[in-house]
Amino acid sequence: MIIKHCMKKGIYLFIIGIILVGLFLSPNSAGAEEEKSWSRGLALGINMTRGNTDSSLVTMNLLAEKQRGEIKVWRLGIDGSYGKTNEEKTAENALAFLEYRHGVTNNLYWSATGSTFVDTVARVDYRLVIGPAMGFFLFKDIQSQLSFEIGPSYTREKIENELAENYASARLAERYDRVLSQTAKVWQSMEYLPDLRDGHNFLLNAELGAEAALNTSLSLRITAQNKYDNEPADDKEENDFSLISSLNYKF
Repeated sequence: MIIKHCMKKGIYLFIIGIILVGLFLSPNSAGAEEEKSWSRGLALGINMTRGNTDSSLVTMNLLAEKQRGEIKVWRLGIDGSYGKTNEEKTAENALAFLEYRHGVTNNLYWSATGSTFVDTVARVDYRLVIGPAMGFFLFKDIQSQLSFEIGPSYTREKIENELAENYASARLAERYDRVLSQTAKVWQSMEYLPDLRDGHNFLLNAELGAEAALNTSLSLRITAQNKYDNEPADDKEENDFSLISSLNYKF
């Protein structure tokens, strides 16, 4: 049991290590002009109450994006949270993701995405989703862009105390980004993953966020995230909603 636990932790650390290499080494290995096309940020949020209820929640988001023209060619990062209320664990999850886009025409592109998700409170030991997709921009300019993607995906999922499952799923995704000014932006995304074996089983992930700069390096970020799994582990809710405020440091 101990060996199995250590192996599982080792896999998670390996995935995080790969992401960190991409975040910190890849951008710096290119020339000066290439390096300018990368944007990187570390967002940290801390919520704490003491008194009749003792609670604490720490959130972290590490993100790197590479822009080429009007297309974000690379997006990779880590998103996680940990919280307790009256000594009871209420949040412990992490998401590592990677996305690559390659333009075919001005508005058409293909992409490859991969993500791994862990949530001990929801009893998700791990969920790995990888697959290619075709995407297109409904519109894009300097200030805003709206894209849609569709493609097949491979999912491997392990729920606590259950056997791991492998299945094919479809992936339909949408993302909207808008720059409001030189110091503010908003974004919205949605991802729908229906199980091709059983149309009743699906995952739905959505995010809505806004960010405003405080100075050249720091910004205030507010993000609403919703994760819906219509076949969760026994005695767990289908829906997980989070509203997160954090400070983002750009480097």
